[in-house]
Amino acid sequence: MAKRTRSDGFRRTDIDKFDEDKYHDEVEASQVDSALASQMQKEAIGLLNGGKKAEALKAALKSPPLSYRTAQPDPVKVEYLKVVLDILGAFKSTEVAAAVKELSQDECDLLMKFVYRGMEYLARPNTAAAKAMEEDEARRAYSNILLTWHKQATEHGGLGCVVRAMADRKTV
Repeated sequence: MAKRTRSDGFRRTDIDKFDEDKYHDEVEASQVDSALASQMQKEAIGLLNGGKKAEALKAALKSPPLSYRTAQPDPVKVEYLKVVLDILGAFKSTEVAAAVKELSQDECDLLMKFVYRGMEYLARPNTAAAKAMEEDEARRAYSNILLTWHKQATEHGGLGCVVRAMADRKTV
């Protein structure tokens, strides 16, 4: 028999959000808010140029352009990804663990989404900027950086961080 038979903590759980019959697919009015993404890019780049790498990372993860995956990559999301890759590349490998430990769970999930999106971006050069990185050395360097971030984010956020990043329908 349970020790806490008078516990009513289970009543606070919203079970309707797990009911498959009540699922409503989100309809997206527009792809992404390009003005907000541009503003966040400028803020993150300004912080990065000022030497505040951790603040630049937090600013970039504050409100990234999220939308459902489409056949054609959204140029706003690709530009935002480039900024995040520049921010991640600015960290030394010894600074990554400290930067990841400052992130919340949601920020860690978004970081993992950017890491996977960056790996995809480097693996399939579908834009002119990625095609310009034809040299294996440049790709290998960015791949090593992303793997370092992936390792630290997995250690901080656990496997749930990986699962949430892969299972979420909205991508960066």
